[in-house]
Amino acid sequence: MVEGLGSKPWMHILSSGTTGQAKRVAITHDLGAARAQVRYGLAPTDRVMVHVGAGVTGGLMPVMSALLAGGTAIMADGLHPAEALESLRGHAPHHLFLSTGHATQLIAWMQGKGLHGGMVCPRLRSLHVAGSPVSPALARKLQQGFGASSVHIHYGSTETGPLTLRRLTTDALQEGDVGRPHPWVRVEAVGTDGTPLPRGVTGLLRFRSHLAAAEYVADDGASQLAFRDGWVYLGDRGRVMEDGSVRIDVEVPRKEAHWLRTSSVFTLSRGLVGNTAIRAYSGILADPPLPDGAMRKVLVGDAAAEVPKLVSQAREVL
Repeated sequence: MVEGLGSKPWMHILSSGTTGQAKRVAITHDLGAARAQVRYGLAPTDRVMVHVGAGVTGGLMPVMSALLAGGTAIMADGLHPAEALESLRGHAPHHLFLSTGHATQLIAWMQGKGLHGGMVCPRLRSLHVAGSPVSPALARKLQQGFGASSVHIHYGSTETGPLTLRRLTTDALQEGDVGRPHPWVRVEAVGTDGTPLPRGVTGLLRFRSHLAAAEYVADDGASQLAFRDGWVYLGDRGRVMEDGSVRIDVEVPRKEAHWLRTSSVFTLSRGLVGNTAIRAYSGILADPPLPDGAMRKVLVGDAAAEVPKLVSQAREVL
C-alpha cells in the first residue's frame, strides 16, 4: 500500500459473490489500510501464523494487522496435517488463523495420532477460524484439540471484510449462528421492498461497513445487485436475533425439497474452483419429509483440505 494512491486499486480479488459467477473486487490502497487496522487482539511481541487457505479476509488481513502492530507474521501453505504440525512446532505462534476446512482436517488428524495442542504448540493463545460456518460440535473439538485459551469464529466476505465474530469462550454457539456484528458493522434483515424487518424475522440480509468495497470491477449489473444505497447485499437470507447475533437461513426450491428427509445429511463444500455450495444427501427415502423451517447441522468440507488425504491414500494403495 502506497500513501497518496488512496483511491487507486491495490489489488483485485476474485469473488463468487451473490450469483456464483466469478467477479473482481477492487481493494483500494485506502480500503486495504483500513482493513489492516482490525487488530484481532494482537500485541507487538506476538507471533501470528496464517494458513493461506484462510483467504484474504481471514488470512492476508491478519498478516497486515500483525505487521502494523510490530509483531511477526508467518504464512504457511502446507496442506498435509504433518506439514502443518511441523510448521506449528517450528514457528511456535501465539495466534493461529485457519480456514474451516483445514482446521477440520487438522483436528481430525491430530485426534487420530493421539496429539493435542499442548504437545504441538504450547505457546498458542488464540485460534481463529474463517471461511465457512462452524458447528458447536466442531468448535468444541477445536478448543479442546488445540488447547488455545480462546477460539474465534469469523464471518465475512471479500466484498465486506470481517462482519461478525463469535468468541467461543464467552458466547454460546448455536446452529446457524455466525456471531455478533463488529462495532463498525450495521446489519439488517429487509423485506422484498427493502423495508427493515423486526428482530427474529427472516429476510434478505444487508450489511453496511466502512471496510466494504463499493463495486465490482467492470460488471455494472452485478454491482447494482450487490451494492445499493451504501449497503452490501451478499444474497444471504437470515435473521438478526434479539441479542444482536446473526443467523443464516437457507431456502430450498419446492421442486427439490421433496427429496429431503429427516435423516438427510447436509454438507457445506468448497471446491478448488467456483463457489461454496450446500448439498443434501438423502439415503433413506422412506423416512418422513423434512418439515419447513427445520434446523439442521451442516458438515463442512473443503476440497483443498481433502486433496492431501486423497494423495496420501493413493500413495498407500500404490
